[in-house]
Amino acid sequence: MMLVFFVLGLFMDWIGILLLTIPIFVPIVTHLGYDPVWFGVLFSLTMQVAFCHLHLARLPFI
Repeated sequence: MMLVFFVLGLFMDWIGILLLTIPIFVPIVTHLGYDPVWFGVLFSLTMQVAFCHLHLARLPFI
């Protein structure tokens, strides 16, 4: 799931990724027994890494 977030983070803004993937991934995460808050922390961390990545990132151009 984090790989999907990372790849999408190279091309899309974080709010679009959130609205697109959370309805799909949160039921999977809760069914596997993970805490949704921990999943949100990992989502935020992955979005920051994708935002700072040099391939197609927007951060170096700001």
